[in-house]
Amino acid sequence: MKLLQKAVVVIIPIVMTACDPGISIRQIRPLGQTTVDSDTPDSPLVLDVKTTRQLIGQSWYAPEVWVTNSGRSPINIKNIELAASGRTYSDTSPQPNATSLKVLPGSTQTIHVLFRLDDSVYKVFEQPAQVQVHYQSERAQGIARAYVVSGSGQEGH
Repeated sequence: MKLLQKAVVVIIPIVMTACDPGISIRQIRPLGQTTVDSDTPDSPLVLDVKTTRQLIGQSWYAPEVWVTNSGRSPINIKNIELAASGRTYSDTSPQPNATSLKVLPGSTQTIHVLFRLDDSVYKVFEQPAQVQVHYQSERAQGIARAYVVSGSGQEGH
């Protein structure tokens, strides 16, 4: 009986370590895309979404988004959304810092966002999703998009 107890004490931590109850949500770039998809052909906005690692049952997604202005004039960030599973989620950060954020030419701003989801991240990210940044510059307004997908917790960049 003591041998069985010792075996259980040793085996359970090994099994728990081997199980991965989490997923990574990371940015991808579709073939042929060098920076970001946008509804304006000469978008000056470049997005980078930090990889997150979450438990599969969590119902929120809170990445850091780096917004770089590669243009020659300031850009005002108006809104950030997540489009996933046929829904659009608004940033619900306690202190949304994206609203009317100005990004000067050649600079990068880090934005912390929080999306409260209707389901678990495992379900919401079964299909690729988009982080959408609505912006306005002197010449145009548009939406820059970064594509994010889920994978096993062993991935990341």
